[in-house]
Amino acid sequence: MYLDTAEKRAMIPSWIISTLIHTALITLLLFWISRMPQGSAEVTSRDIGIVLKRSTADGVKFEGEDDNLADQNSTNNSSNPTPSDPVEALPEMTANSNSAESLPELPDAVGTIQESGGSSTAAAEAGGTTGGVHGDIGDKAAVPFFGVTGTGTKFVYLVDRSASMEGPPLQAAKQQVGESLKSLDEIHQFQIIFFNMHAYPMTINNRQRVAFATEQNKTIAGKQVLGVTAALGTDRINALKEALRLGPDVIFFLTDADGPMSAGELDEVARINQRYNAMICAVEFGVGPDPRRNNFLRELANRTGGQYCYVNTNSLRSSP
Repeated sequence: MYLDTAEKRAMIPSWIISTLIHTALITLLLFWISRMPQGSAEVTSRDIGIVLKRSTADGVKFEGEDDNLADQNSTNNSSNPTPSDPVEALPEMTANSNSAESLPELPDAVGTIQESGGSSTAAAEAGGTTGGVHGDIGDKAAVPFFGVTGTGTKFVYLVDRSASMEGPPLQAAKQQVGESLKSLDEIHQFQIIFFNMHAYPMTINNRQRVAFATEQNKTIAGKQVLGVTAALGTDRINALKEALRLGPDVIFFLTDADGPMSAGELDEVARINQRYNAMICAVEFGVGPDPRRNNFLRELANRTGGQYCYVNTNSLRSSP
């Protein structure tokens, strides 16, 4: 008895048929893949969200995250160049205005500053000396100027050269600056500023800053002191600022009491001096005996721990 085709198919298990069909399909797929042309398309792998596609004259260009950062850094560097390292230096000091006024030509030779009549007497009457006095204070010096003494290593002489100082007062001041400089050793530093409406620091070694008190530097300063003349009015507050900028231990501040500094100006000096803690020793030039009034010079000395003295300019004029 013979079975027809449908009956024979029914007798074959279904799993065998499924296996044969899948095997045939896999075989056909592998054959098709093996016959594909190689390199038919360029495949570029990039993370989603980071790839940039840009069309250029050279074709399509893909840019990744690293490329973007490099471009961004390049842009930032070009727009914000790295600043050069700052150099910490005290700015060169000049007169406080655009005025063409300057100190006069100085003599070529340096002589002993001639003592004005009565200057030493005035200092002695105020309880001071004209010579140097060194105490047992290490490298610091106790330096006299008229009737006051300041102790430290860095000294600024701030001397009024306004019109009211013309004649014996200015000559006495110049003589006392020279005597006071003798108290300084080479390890100490100094600067001399004569002022009227403007401040004029001495130029020592082409600089208007403090200089070491070598004999050469003191000689250079002495030449310039000899050439100072009196003129114009007085601007004390800016002169004091110039002196404080030098960071001294002691400021010898010589002026008269005409046109006194205001309470606001004294407060400003005290505020600035909080940074430097300089001792301001005040020397007041006045006409006649000491009135013993509590003026701005006494207060300035008291507020900074300095000394004060009064010099009667009549004694300067009456001495031979």
